[in-house]
Amino acid sequence: MTILITAQGFAANDKVALSFDNVSYVFATLPCDSQGKCAGKAEMPTPGVQGEHTLHGVGTRPNESAQATMIFMPFVPPLQGAPGGRLTYYGSSFAANETVSIYWGTEKGTAEGSATANSSGGISFQITAPVNAAVGNYPLTIVRSQQKPTTIKTYYRVPPSDVTLSTGGILSGQSVTITAEYFRAGEQVAFSWNANGGQTLATVTANSAGRIRYTLAPPSAPKGSYTITAAGAASGLKAKTSLNIGPGLRFEPDAGVNPGGSFTVNGGGFSSNESLQVYFQDPANGSITVTTDGNGAFSAKLTAPKQYDATTSYYVYAVNATKTEETNVQVRFVPPGISRTDIYGGGEYFPYGSPVIISGQGFLSGESVDIYWNYQQASQIKVIVVQAASDGTFGITITPPSAPGSVSNDTYTTIAAVGETSQLQAVNSQTYVSTGMSLSPDHGPVGTSVTVTGGNFAANAQITIVLYTGTMTPGGPGGNAPSPSDGTVPVTTTTDSTGAFSVTFAMPALTTTTGLVSVYAEGAGSSFASGGFTYTTA
Repeated sequence: MTILITAQGFAANDKVALSFDNVSYVFATLPCDSQGKCAGKAEMPTPGVQGEHTLHGVGTRPNESAQATMIFMPFVPPLQGAPGGRLTYYGSSFAANETVSIYWGTEKGTAEGSATANSSGGISFQITAPVNAAVGNYPLTIVRSQQKPTTIKTYYRVPPSDVTLSTGGILSGQSVTITAEYFRAGEQVAFSWNANGGQTLATVTANSAGRIRYTLAPPSAPKGSYTITAAGAASGLKAKTSLNIGPGLRFEPDAGVNPGGSFTVNGGGFSSNESLQVYFQDPANGSITVTTDGNGAFSAKLTAPKQYDATTSYYVYAVNATKTEETNVQVRFVPPGISRTDIYGGGEYFPYGSPVIISGQGFLSGESVDIYWNYQQASQIKVIVVQAASDGTFGITITPPSAPGSVSNDTYTTIAAVGETSQLQAVNSQTYVSTGMSLSPDHGPVGTSVTVTGGNFAANAQITIVLYTGTMTPGGPGGNAPSPSDGTVPVTTTTDSTGAFSVTFAMPALTTTTGLVSVYAEGAGSSFASGGFTYTTA
């Protein structure tokens, strides 16, 4: 995982060595400017066990250092595979040596076995997908014992079956390599085409990952474009692509290219060792000269324009000097997009104060992208500025601000990513947020000064802090909050225009058998959030 790290107060043009916990292991170096402000991206080292870890930054001058606290939480990245495929998952930041149970679906789903973390909190396990799994995302639930959170979510994604060719075109008699993916593991896959009235080209067995790579020479056929179909005998899954007999081009990557990004055009079916002009949309944009190999093929890398019109179709052309051989292929631009998940890979709802991972695509290579919360609302906030990678993607973890809620525990807000140079926009208006709160500190003796911070409540609404020592349904979605008359009310306050609040009070002496006091922030209607305070001796 790549993280953005900033620091200040160091010497001008210094270099800050970064390490976690053990300052002898430096995993990255942060450059500083002439003002002593330092910033850069760093690849996270292998995470440690769950809990608080200290990020150390040490400059080259004496007594130059700074620290920040990071909380490592268990995480198992999702993977994708074929129906019936077997994948190995690797997770991190579990408790040292803890044993977990894995289920396909929810914790009441199909048991897939157990796994034990190592002393560094790393864990691995294997999952075999059902052979009849259709295209989609299938949740996996990792159930923990006597740990919080009690469950961790990840996914087994089954993508649509796909078939690609090593080139977009061949001359009659030439070979082409076919790659098929995400068919049922171990099944027979038949390859056919619609030339010559329809012909079967080959039948091949998919490997344990549902993948096939096979080279064949199609029978002789008239010049033209033909459809190649891959069909799974057991699953019924199908995928199609096209092959030109005669000159043809293939565009990569399959997903498309971002503005200013690079893409590859693979050509085939031309005459051997001939010179071609390759250009984007119009020769006036400039062209490059390529020479085909002995099989009449070539590969060329081009750069997409920094701006494009989404309503216009764009093409790359390849033509020989006499214009007797020419063809084109459409250039696909990745549309701007934004997605969000929690740190466990879920995307159902986001309580206030919980980290959110925001990912984007389709932006200009290297441009700065503004991330907004409550986009185009009165409470709109520019949360952070991130830099798109060369492929137009970005990923950042934020703790979002409050979004004005309602009289219930949840509401929707809008997030957006806006390219500062391209002005491209990606908007998600269905981000489901819920009320949340935190206590600082969450333990101490009687009289401890406690600050409660919360958000996603209704704007400008009264918040009543209720201390409760009884037993009831835990707070959260679907839970209940006690009536103020059933507990102790040490303080009330009012939310601001974003639905956020912060209030401080002295923890009174309450009778509790466990030493734990449930703390509720109760807002308008049925909205509330909850936390806990534990009494300790002075």
